[in-house]
Amino acid sequence: MGRFVTRRDNLKLSPALELAYGDKINTVPAEVAGTKVREVIRIDGTKLLLEDGSWLLFRKSGTEPVVRLYAEASTEARLTQVMEAGRRFILG
Repeated sequence: MGRFVTRRDNLKLSPALELAYGDKINTVPAEVAGTKVREVIRIDGTKLLLEDGSWLLFRKSGTEPVVRLYAEASTEARLTQVMEAGRRFILG
């Protein structure tokens, strides 16, 4: 199956970003970090499965203005690309 690396990051939302989060997460991108989104799973957050086997999960905190961003990829370099794309999607 190979090696996978994972990471988690907390993205603090401004009041404006928190207000816009619902609309944003309901219109997920067709690709992340140059790779097509193969499937979207909306159980316990929004998980984007990518064609290269990487994935990205967005989970909004119910108690604070934070989105928890989780990702998995086959290399550290790829993981950094996926995490950065997720960060830009939420905060950008």
